[in-house]
Amino acid sequence: MIRVTVSAGVRLIVALGSLRIVKSFPIQRLLMILYGLMFLAMIFTSNGFVFISFDASVAVTGAISVPFIMAMGSGIASIKKNAQEADSFDLTGLVPVGATMVVMVLSLVSEQSEVSGALDVSSHVPEHILAYFWQVTEEQILEGSLLYFR
Repeated sequence: MIRVTVSAGVRLIVALGSLRIVKSFPIQRLLMILYGLMFLAMIFTSNGFVFISFDASVAVTGAISVPFIMAMGSGIASIKKNAQEADSFDLTGLVPVGATMVVMVLSLVSEQSEVSGALDVSSHVPEHILAYFWQVTEEQILEGSLLYFR
């Protein structure tokens, strides 16, 4: 559920940022509004969801998403006659705010106060770290080959 929510937040903020580029709305004003709303939502959100929401903002600024979003911002900015290079960077700066806000809104809508989950922990610890690496690599190769030759 959180992955879908974060992706929806990224979509909404990219659409809003794209509109901002086209309409030449000042980035400072938009950031002040969004951060104000985010801090307001933080007051009503439980601590567990606040932590997860900021983790989500870090996740959307990865090595794959940033170049994609910058290229999109650069393409949108190139449509305008008075385009600035900063417009593509501005879109990248807006994305973490969207991810953070939608996870907080998810907390408010779902009325959950705590976050819970399970983590599978292996009790078998190999003597050497390379033995564990080789074991995981074998499993990944096996799973990949099963999917490929399906």
